[in-house]
Amino acid sequence: MKPPRLYRIVDRKALTRALDLPCVQSLADTHHAWVADALRNNSVAKDDRWSQALAGRSDSFVRQIQAQLGIRTVDRSVRTDAEATHLAEDPAPCTPIPGRKWPLQGQ
Repeated sequence: MKPPRLYRIVDRKALTRALDLPCVQSLADTHHAWVADALRNNSVAKDDRWSQALAGRSDSFVRQIQAQLGIRTVDRSVRTDAEATHLAEDPAPCTPIPGRKWPLQGQ
């Protein structure tokens, strides 16, 4: 079963070049080998950037996706760290709501 097209926002040609691989098929083969190796060695660790945000090596690629998504990225911003650029949801502000303060249960 193939994933929905929505989840396939990857510039495969650029990724192939960045990994210095000869063709996109070799990217697929290499990815398959990485996953198989990780499962064999039980070295599967979750990186929240990849499950909670769109991430990529190229700032221009992430910004292009942000522009294509348009209004759907109003509450997201582009962030860059030492390893990647990602389009992540902005944290909700933690400011008090003015008005009546309700007592906590038991008070």
